[in-house]
Amino acid sequence: MNGRIPYLDGLRVFAIVAVVAVHVTCFFYTNSGISDWYAACTYGSFVRWCVPVFCMISGALFLTKKELSLQSLYSHYIKRIVIAFLFWSTIYAILYSSHPFSVKEFIGNIAHGHYHMWFLFMICGLYIALPILRLVFANRIVLRYYLLVSFIAAFVIPFFFDLSHSFGIIENFTERLEHGYNRMGLHLFFGFTSYFLCGGVLKTYELSPQRRRVLYATGVFCGFLIVILTSLLHQRHSSGVDEVFYNYTGLLVFALSTSVFIYGRYSRWLEQLSKTVLTKISDLVFGVYLIHIIVLDNMMRIMPDIRLSVWLEIPLITLCVFSISLVVVWLLKKYVPYTNYVL
Repeated sequence: MNGRIPYLDGLRVFAIVAVVAVHVTCFFYTNSGISDWYAACTYGSFVRWCVPVFCMISGALFLTKKELSLQSLYSHYIKRIVIAFLFWSTIYAILYSSHPFSVKEFIGNIAHGHYHMWFLFMICGLYIALPILRLVFANRIVLRYYLLVSFIAAFVIPFFFDLSHSFGIIENFTERLEHGYNRMGLHLFFGFTSYFLCGGVLKTYELSPQRRRVLYATGVFCGFLIVILTSLLHQRHSSGVDEVFYNYTGLLVFALSTSVFIYGRYSRWLEQLSKTVLTKISDLVFGVYLIHIIVLDNMMRIMPDIRLSVWLEIPLITLCVFSISLVVVWLLKKYVPYTNYVL
């Protein structure tokens, strides 16, 4: 396997399928019946683990590397992200440019990137912080302290603020409390760094079967809780979808994401499947992420108006978009020179 870790390859493949599913569900939140909305909400809730798991995969790989020089970090990993971003952001700016054409808007669109390309900014930031995160990871006492404070400050406390604001629970009190809390400026513990560090921890620390079962049950429970809370918000606002509990750095998504990563690590069927099939597909995941929006938008535009149950449509469209994107990336990498630099 050339030093590869099969279950991480498997998780990477399923995570990109989940990313595609997230974007597919967006088409069913508006101009659809109420049953369609609930189907999209259910699927959308249970695939929110996709981006956090990508962060944990990166953390599991980079934090446990024996050596990683700054030169290698910038000349290989960060450079690849920057080149891919500039190339594909230009492609998206051309494809989605408005009429009449504006040079100022065009350049701005390149700098901003298409909506799904925010992930490249985030992962690039994690890579820049990586030398510091490796020092935190190497010191068990500091690591435990960071994860504990991060869990409380970035996940638990904001969750109760979100509940209060969303459902009007003692809102006047929590607004004052939140104002004071924000003054503390605990931004060091916010964002995706917790997922990154958790990836390294969950790769190296063993969990007993009993603890794993508790975490699996917690993850499933939190997935249903995301569905319930988002549905209740929809009943209050009656339009689109309020994504407050979809937040990738929210407490419920954190619980769901860590349970998925742990399941992947200890799953024998995923490891066996990864050794035979998914490792090869894993090499194409970055390219699928970059181009799948083009495939999805065109598919939704030309798709015949044959309505199935949305419970079937969403997974079918997801698999079709993923499969087409996968084939396109494979063909480009195989037959078009220099595409390895941008895919």
